Amino acid sequence: MILIMKTRTKVIIAIGSNRNQEENVLKAHEHLSCMFRNSLFGPRMWTEPIGLENSDKFLNQVMLGETICSKKSVLAALRSVEQRCGRRIRGPYRKVDVPLDLDLLLYGDEKLHESEWERDYIQSSISYLEEKDAKRDRKYLR
Repeated sequence: MILIMKTRTKVIIAIGSNRNQEENVLKAHEHLSCMFRNSLFGPRMWTEPIGLENSDKFLNQVMLGETICSKKSVLAALRSVEQRCGRRIRGPYRKVDVPLDLDLLLYGDEKLHESEWERDYIQSSISYLEEKDAKRDRKYLR
C-alpha cells in the first residue's frame, strides 16, 4: 500500500552501481524521474568501492526531488527498482556485485545514512544541485 501525504517532501537519493554501471545508472535515472517531481540529477562520478573486496569501481550520482509519498513508501519503491535492475537481497555476492544501490539520504528534514553525507562525491553533488536549483530553499542540505 502506498501512503500519500498532503504536502510535498524533499528527498535526496544516492545512486550507485558497480555492474553494467552506465546502463544501470541510466535505468535508475529513468525510474526516479518518473517517481519524483522536480527531480534534478548531479553529475555522474566514478569512485573506488568502500569496504568491498574484488569489486569494480562504482558509478555514482545524486538526485534531488520531491514526493507526496511516505518515507516507508519511498523506501519500498527504491528497493523495487533495485531488484528490477538485478539487485540480490541474499547470497554470497550481494555485497560485491551491486547492479544498483539506491539510498534515501534525505526525507524532509530527516538525514539518513549519515556516513554517506561525508563522502566527497555526495558533498560535491549537493553543491552542484544547490547551484543548479538556486531558486528553491536549500538550507536543509547543510
